[in-house]
Amino acid sequence: KINNVRLVSPNINISNTYYEIKNDALIVPLNAIKNVSSDLSDLIIQERNKNGKFNSLFNFVGRIHYQHKLSEDIIHNIISSGAFDNFSTNRETMHSSVSDAISYAELIQINNNGAKGINMNLVSEPIPVNMVINKKESLQNEVDVLGFNVSALPITEVRKKHNISLPLIADIKNIFNQYIKGFGCVDKIEAKNIKGYDVYNLLIYDESGSIILSLWKDKYDKYDKELQIGSYIRFNGKIKRENIIYGEIDLIINESE
Repeated sequence: KINNVRLVSPNINISNTYYEIKNDALIVPLNAIKNVSSDLSDLIIQERNKNGKFNSLFNFVGRIHYQHKLSEDIIHNIISSGAFDNFSTNRETMHSSVSDAISYAELIQINNNGAKGINMNLVSEPIPVNMVINKKESLQNEVDVLGFNVSALPITEVRKKHNISLPLIADIKNIFNQYIKGFGCVDKIEAKNIKGYDVYNLLIYDESGSIILSLWKDKYDKYDKELQIGSYIRFNGKIKRENIIYGEIDLIINESE
């Protein structure tokens, strides 16, 4: 980001076994995906160079499985990484089709005088059932298999949509005893009673980290009916203790997933 270079998800038809910059984009390698070995990455690249780009989940599994037995977990990991996002099928639909893809790959295998091969004309590719996109789950799965998010987080899209130009939490969380403003998504709401006073602690996160927004009951009650887990809020106040801002909310945005 500092050098204006975008980080791009692994791509089954572009990625190599090392990070590579193309057109001001840093492309994540295939072997950065959890449980995808360098040997498997090399095989995928060799197959791609020899027989052309992969054009579907079934095409990929069919062409690779007979050369290197693919487990369902590895296929799920590749899907979750975003490496198949160039196909015309969403991640959820591909996840639901993994078992069918392996069955298809085994049906098209042939044995020609002791040599393993495939005949993709033996059986037509199955037609997958389209599944509903779950953006939140996809983003979490991406972190699980890559260690970080490459896809745009929903909060980034909400910022753009509503022209929110406030600083990131990471940039304000160490500014003590000064009036500050921020923007984030509510991940947790916890009610506490401190010396007879009701207090509500909201765990707020954005693209850079998280912070706790502590509200007195009267300030919480103003937005009680609108405020929920997943709400995007604009907040203000002062940080008097590490990672806790004492303040109030002045805007709530509720967006569907």
